[in-house]
Amino acid sequence: MKLANDHLATAQECKLVRFMVQTCFHIMCNLSVYAEELGVESAHRTLVFFERVTKAARLKNGKHGISWVLPSLLETITNVVHYQYSTNPNVVYGLVTRRQVLTDLVKIASESYEEKAAAAASAVNDNGPDRRTQSGGRWSVTTRHQSAT
Repeated sequence: MKLANDHLATAQECKLVRFMVQTCFHIMCNLSVYAEELGVESAHRTLVFFERVTKAARLKNGKHGISWVLPSLLETITNVVHYQYSTNPNVVYGLVTRRQVLTDLVKIASESYEEKAAAAASAVNDNGPDRRTQSGGRWSVTTRHQSAT
């Protein structure tokens, strides 16, 4: 975690460093299933790093930000809570005290989804429907069924 956090700023510029950081996160994610009794310091560092990444996501820096780390970090925290809930009260307590960060993250995700859905709808309207038909303002998708003979 410390290596990934230290090199996160330079990972945006250098592909090798970005690969190293991604590898660290994948290793951490794979090991998180077995992470029992994380100490206060480890849980605190993980959740502070989580806050750092979500703040960057809030700024919506796109590909220049550090939000590309967020899926691996969320999976790591989910694994710790899901598989080792009873032995990691520090992580659970840290998540409960950072509830506003999670709420903001849900808002960002829903806004992003709505933007992409609106962009897709406008692209379909501009280019015409493809493989779908529009009747009466509603989209209908047809499926083909094979007849049993």
